[in-house]
Amino acid sequence: MNDNWELQGIGGYTDVQIAIYNRSVELVYEYSGSGIGYDTDRWDGKFNGKKLPMSSYIFAVDLKDNTEIIKGIVSIKY
Repeated sequence: MNDNWELQGIGGYTDVQIAIYNRSVELVYEYSGSGIGYDTDRWDGKFNGKKLPMSSYIFAVDLKDNTEIIKGIVSIKY
């Protein structure tokens, strides 16, 4: 409860794009910009100010450095 999802070690990247999708592949969170200061923009499990339901969500992180997009799952549990 009251946790935020954040990526450790992202601060060294100057151009980052992060997207989180629900199971219907609808975008529920997006961040684009510098990894520096990302800790102020971490995801709190909400969409449009409301708590999302307990479920698994798909994330995609593009570090914009010609490496493969990082994909995975983050879960919300109350």
